[in-house]
Amino acid sequence: ESVRRGDGVSVCEDNSTTVMNANAILHCTLLGFICQFARVLGQDITLHLPIILLPLLEKASHIGNHSYVQNLAVSSLVVVSKAANCSDMYSFVATNFDYLLDAVSIRVRKHAKERSIMPRSLMGVINVVLRSAIHHGNIASDVLGSSHLSLVDHILTCLLHYFDRQYNASMNQQSYLDTICVFRSIISFVDESITDQSINNAQSVSLELDGHATNQWLQRLNDELKLGHCSHLEDNNTDPANDSNAGEEEDSITSDINTDAEFIEYANEIRTVNAILSRCSYLVCTENIKIQILGCETILAGFRCLWKIGAYRASQQGESVSNPLLPAISELWPTIIRRLRAASVSYASLTRNFENSPPIRHMMAKDQNFEAAQATVEALISKYLEIISELCTLSDGFFSDRFENDVYPVIAQLLQSSERRNRLLQDRRQSHTSKRHVLLVSVLDCLRHTFESNCGSELVSLIPTCGSMLFPLLSDDQISDAIVETIKAMLNSAVKTLTSLALFLR
Repeated sequence: ESVRRGDGVSVCEDNSTTVMNANAILHCTLLGFICQFARVLGQDITLHLPIILLPLLEKASHIGNHSYVQNLAVSSLVVVSKAANCSDMYSFVATNFDYLLDAVSIRVRKHAKERSIMPRSLMGVINVVLRSAIHHGNIASDVLGSSHLSLVDHILTCLLHYFDRQYNASMNQQSYLDTICVFRSIISFVDESITDQSINNAQSVSLELDGHATNQWLQRLNDELKLGHCSHLEDNNTDPANDSNAGEEEDSITSDINTDAEFIEYANEIRTVNAILSRCSYLVCTENIKIQILGCETILAGFRCLWKIGAYRASQQGESVSNPLLPAISELWPTIIRRLRAASVSYASLTRNFENSPPIRHMMAKDQNFEAAQATVEALISKYLEIISELCTLSDGFFSDRFENDVYPVIAQLLQSSERRNRLLQDRRQSHTSKRHVLLVSVLDCLRHTFESNCGSELVSLIPTCGSMLFPLLSDDQISDAIVETIKAMLNSAVKTLTSLALFLR
């Protein structure tokens, strides 16, 4: 009755709205019945989970559901999880992780094979399951950790099969948004699993070292006893020292095999992340800026995940080991720099239109579309600049040439366009003074992180031209602090370069 009062159907509504409201009322009624059903059965509700769990998650997702249905489905999940003796809803969903992803993968394969449109609720279920597992934690700490990763890899294979068959055929913009949200959740799951695996491996290595020290003490005692017992035998050709060396060689071979096995496991994660990044390189080329922004966030998360794998490998085998981040940068960089240049051109075009239009136009209410378009372009450019600054930090100097030759000309153009736009806004006394420096602050943050990274020493030649563009902006009180921090970062990188040069000459 509360749903009926809050979402009543009037006579003037069309048929589609009436059907939607009627379906919402029916679903809420069924969900209320499941809640009472779970309270009565208690722990015996687990016998019926194969029937009710997947439909509950479909309705609990924020993708493709009525708000009343979603809220009541979440409440029903809480009731069912308490009846199943789980601490919260996240642990309840994580406990049934394998069943849920297996059931969803069957449906996704079916839609991929038939080239039919997949319901948005399935994407919502995948997102909810992955986010619940991440929130629950300890993904790779138990025996099922490897099976969880294999299930995620399997569901990603099914999704990519469906995505590749449906791309530019029958998928709409909303389908792209749902897909990229799931991609983002998969990368977050892989990142969390890598963190858990590295912690578990470090703990196992420490235990092995302790056990190895004990075994060495016992081995020395055993060798001494054997030596004392067999010293009178002249025909004994065995050398305890050689035996110990052989044992050490055997231990080293075993450790190498174990290390290679660990890297083979991480190869699956690398393949998963690279598969998502390759699809994101297509998604950032769509016309929808929201999809482009989500694609940039997914690419950034993928780069961080690959860097984490490379850092763990370097800690285990030294700096000479291969870093999976560098091939991914080489593959995606052409797409990233082209999209950044295109967004910069769009921003410069909007600035010219703003400059050539009469001032009275910007005081009218119908000009909100212009401001919204400029804000979305600024947000998109900020995401690309965040990726670039992160790559400068993670690549350990590998990115300096690309920044100097590809990125810096775009940044110089953005500084000029942003400065001209801010000057026009100040002359026309626009009220939105807090929004004038959104893009300029992003550019300053990118420059500061770049010169603070290992790439800064290779970019000292850019300091004079960059400083000549930044010093005139110091008169603006709102961004003066950010400009000062950026100039400090440039000067520090110059001092480090001169110090290194002086040490080399000495």
